[in-house]
Amino acid sequence: MMSLTGANLLVTVKKQYFFKLKAYVFLFFNMIAVQILGILLSFNGVMSSGTGNGGFFVSVKTFAGNLIIILTMIWAFFVGRSLTTDEYRKTDFVFVTNRLSSNLSAAGFALTAAIVGGVTASLSGVLFRIIVYFTYGSQNIADQHFFVKPQELLMSMIATTFYIILISAIGYFFGTLARKHPGFNVLLPAAFVGLLFLRVGNVGNISVVLEETVNFFIKEGSLMLFMIKITGVVFALFYSSILMSNRLEV
Repeated sequence: MMSLTGANLLVTVKKQYFFKLKAYVFLFFNMIAVQILGILLSFNGVMSSGTGNGGFFVSVKTFAGNLIIILTMIWAFFVGRSLTTDEYRKTDFVFVTNRLSSNLSAAGFALTAAIVGGVTASLSGVLFRIIVYFTYGSQNIADQHFFVKPQELLMSMIATTFYIILISAIGYFFGTLARKHPGFNVLLPAAFVGLLFLRVGNVGNISVVLEETVNFFIKEGSLMLFMIKITGVVFALFYSSILMSNRLEV
């Protein structure tokens, strides 16, 4: 039987969660704006090439919706990061609350936002294909890999959603870490840029570790194992965030 304390915690978390859904609805409008921007920027194509023979010239332009997903991931990171700031946490003061209920409701909102972002990012990719189809005409489009089968779309949607959930959890973890140690507000962006240079420059063991870490997720052949890996890491990130938050000063 659930204790009275546990029941009260669940009720409080539920109230805070639905309150956050209403109070932070503008974040979803930001997501829509980001995805529209991704669609517009994708019209430039990711690669162009051309070849000629005699009086004929053929130009080929490759389109992809990857930018939509990338921008949605960036949005999800900042959503997770923003939920840890004092400005957002002050909204919990309208309830009789504690750090645990505040963190659980914020984590619930971050997961919800990530799921919505993952689904809409995948559907935005489909919308982008439709727009390209009618803009350039079917006679100018290669059929190969252009039309997505329903099962492929579903698997892509699941994978994209789990990636965005992971990014959101990382944002929440970094935000909590920065609240506990404010110096990380400067250190973390600098470390991120430094890691990018190391990755591009293929510098020593650090580059190998980064590559292996990325491959741990992106090269998983089983969708079920992929989901289990992401779920485990996300749980660890949110759990660590809650532990750090409980040690913060009031």
